[in-house]
Amino acid sequence: MLKVWNRARSIWNMLHVHQFFLLGVLVAFLIGLVYFTQYEVKWDSTSLENAKIHPTYMYNQRGEEVVKITSSGMEYVKIEQMPDHLLKAVIAMEDERFYQHPGFDIEGITRAAVSNIKAQKIVAGGSTITQQLTKNVVLTSERTFERKFDELLISLEIEKMYTKDEILEMYLNQIFFGAGAHGVQEASLVFFGKDVKEITLSESAVLAASIKAPSLLNPLTNFEGNKMRKETVLYKMHELGFIDQSLYESSLKEEIVLAPSNSNKLQNNPYPYYVDAVIFELEKTYGISQDELLAGGYHVYTELDSDMQRELESLYLQEDLFPKGAGDTPIQSSAVIMDANTGGVKAIVGRRGPHTFREFSYATQMKSSPGSTIKPIVAYTPAIEAGLTPLTYVEDKELSYGQDQPYEPKNYNDEYLGSIPMYYALEKSVNSSAVWLVNELGIQQALHALDRFGLPYDPVEDRKLGIALGGFDQGVSPFDMAEAYTAFANEGIRSTGHLITKITDRNGTIIVEHKPDQVKVTEPEVAHQLTSMMLNVLETGTAASGAIDGYEIAGKTGTNQTVSEQVDGSKDQWFVGYTPNLVASVWLGYEKNLENHYLTTTSSSGVVPVFKRIMEGVLPYSKKEMFPVHSVNDYLATGAKSYYKNNSSTTVTRAEESQ
Repeated sequence: MLKVWNRARSIWNMLHVHQFFLLGVLVAFLIGLVYFTQYEVKWDSTSLENAKIHPTYMYNQRGEEVVKITSSGMEYVKIEQMPDHLLKAVIAMEDERFYQHPGFDIEGITRAAVSNIKAQKIVAGGSTITQQLTKNVVLTSERTFERKFDELLISLEIEKMYTKDEILEMYLNQIFFGAGAHGVQEASLVFFGKDVKEITLSESAVLAASIKAPSLLNPLTNFEGNKMRKETVLYKMHELGFIDQSLYESSLKEEIVLAPSNSNKLQNNPYPYYVDAVIFELEKTYGISQDELLAGGYHVYTELDSDMQRELESLYLQEDLFPKGAGDTPIQSSAVIMDANTGGVKAIVGRRGPHTFREFSYATQMKSSPGSTIKPIVAYTPAIEAGLTPLTYVEDKELSYGQDQPYEPKNYNDEYLGSIPMYYALEKSVNSSAVWLVNELGIQQALHALDRFGLPYDPVEDRKLGIALGGFDQGVSPFDMAEAYTAFANEGIRSTGHLITKITDRNGTIIVEHKPDQVKVTEPEVAHQLTSMMLNVLETGTAASGAIDGYEIAGKTGTNQTVSEQVDGSKDQWFVGYTPNLVASVWLGYEKNLENHYLTTTSSSGVVPVFKRIMEGVLPYSKKEMFPVHSVNDYLATGAKSYYKNNSSTTVTRAEESQ
């Protein structure tokens, strides 16, 4: 204590008045520590032995365990099998007084506090290796003062029960290094492709450099960042006398050669694309990183329909299902199957080809124009809401909008019929009519529809008529479009798309729970009339080849037209279709839009057959239901025009743009 007091006095004159508060916190902490020496904490001493491996388990919609997320390369190694320079590298960075303190380090806490005060931010921590072991293995992730004192007291108990070498051994076998690697043995295999006993001093410094922030500093994802931290490790080892000047200099010069080993069992799990999407959602929605998931021993409950996922992944292995690509470059594709009533993702595939853990997903991460799949949202929903009906006549003419830089939309076949019923314009995907409607009703109505359907857009860049044909500044993903279309299938109610329903830690404490999130997009009658028109799309429209006997399916095709004026082809194709209880969003296109990378088929012979095969595979696992409405074709065939509130003489009134 005398040494600590003298150190504190030497620092006193360096501090400004406003910094005294932080020292006061430190003093209060030490006083509290004395008080809590009388505090008894209950803990399971066997947890250290039982927790050498903490796999995370994933469960499907029925609560059945389907995936064990762990690493096949994880192997417990004795401290005698670890190089001495590895032990010293870790001690130098994580707890330089490890062999001197009793489990917590007052001097280390003081030193860290001083560093943080000088930097005016948190730059150093005071936790010992024993405390880190306690926090990672014995306790939950709860952050309270009581838990911190529990950590300190348990650390003292651990120090009484085990030798220093035993504590260090347990720590090095459970610590997470990033890239799915737990423990020094697996980290050595994952980073260098060699047994831990074979790694060099410089490689040991690489491992020690990863511990502070494994998501950010492991060499596979951030080589330069790890290199800078590695140099700090070597400097610290030299400063502490762990290595001499010669070893320090030679290790700084040593070239690090990474030889990643595919030892992670995530590569071989039965639902790799679903696991990828779960981790993506954890990071994006809940702020839980991949590293935290893999290190925590969590239980992840999901909306996964195992049967549908198997069918979907099986289909994506069938080469004959997809159009042939240019040369050796395959056409890419992705698909999302979503529950129309809850937004739960039943199945998902992010791309074609051999699966690589967490490779870019075209289902969730891609942002592209949705083409004509946007028309029911931005053009026809506002039209029905304004009082138009599927029988209302709309313009189909070659028109020019604007003066300085006129916008002149073209129909796919370059044919124009003058005036056509609105249902026909949608089922045949007539571009001129969709743009005309958005212009007549006002762009603001289209943007308002995007808001309600939950689709992202730029309020400045996307305030243009091209949005009627999917002309977004940033674009959307198949996941986004599946979520938007739940509103058509579910009486005008949009459900937030999600994969995860609940996550608990290894002790059963709930740390994530999905709350049902539904938004009223439009009235049920509006959704019914849109469904009535989109049923036509699969009967006599652009997706007639996608109809499946015995099932009612509505939907809309989408094509992003020519890559350039010299190319007769399309950039990519979409189809978003739905039954009363399932929505499927399918995308087909190229990874990179090069000059010779384009689709030569139409959507009816490209993406629609893919959609059909997918639905044939998954529909048997879904409850068979009928829509509450018929297709426009059926109403016309039976003479039941009276279903629509207004008749074909309804006119379109130009809306005033809101300023």
